[in-house]
Amino acid sequence: MLLVDGWNDDVDGRLERCGWENDGDDQYDDRRCGRSSRAMCGAGKSCHLASCGPPAQYACFTAGAASAGAACMSSSDCSAGLTCIRYSLTVSVCEKQCTLDRDCTSGRCAGFTTCSNAVMGRFCLRACSDVTAAGAAACGTGFKCDGACVGQTSTPVCIAAGTARSGPCMSSADCAAGYTCINRSLDGGVAGECMQLCRTAADCTAGMCTGNIACAGVASGSHFCL
Repeated sequence: MLLVDGWNDDVDGRLERCGWENDGDDQYDDRRCGRSSRAMCGAGKSCHLASCGPPAQYACFTAGAASAGAACMSSSDCSAGLTCIRYSLTVSVCEKQCTLDRDCTSGRCAGFTTCSNAVMGRFCLRACSDVTAAGAAACGTGFKCDGACVGQTSTPVCIAAGTARSGPCMSSADCAAGYTCINRSLDGGVAGECMQLCRTAADCTAGMCTGNIACAGVASGSHFCL
């Protein structure tokens, strides 16, 4: 579950409304806000949540200079088209706003909630290539490269890293860099186990690179150590 710096409290008379009206009742919805942020707000500005409401209100904010993956304190720190995502109490970075998977180079547009889970937004997960521990450096401090299922294929993306290298997990974010949460139970149990990701047997601290990760019941081509 992601935490998010979902709104910017620097609201003043310079701000313009953005988003789109819902059925003409002056309620603003974020489903197009991220994807059309630059078009609606103009150069050098981004569309962000300005008030939880209800109803939620969106406004155009002057963009900052921080690029995708750079640390941020609020969304106003981020470049145009980016928003500040708080992955944990200590890790917050700028990520690209999106509406659909095709808006993202990684092909993965993920969701987050804010305003006590009353408002939802979306952002692009950053693409990476090396799911082993060595590949985590490309994602930045506090992150790792992990395989995410998109349909029946596994697409490596940067996600927050945990610390566990074994034992139970509820999501891959519980597991350390180079490890992911695998549910191998035959009864469809909720909890999984942190397992080491691999490309060849040389990547495995123990065991062999023979485990196959399935996406929607189909082998994805990604592997883990057994």
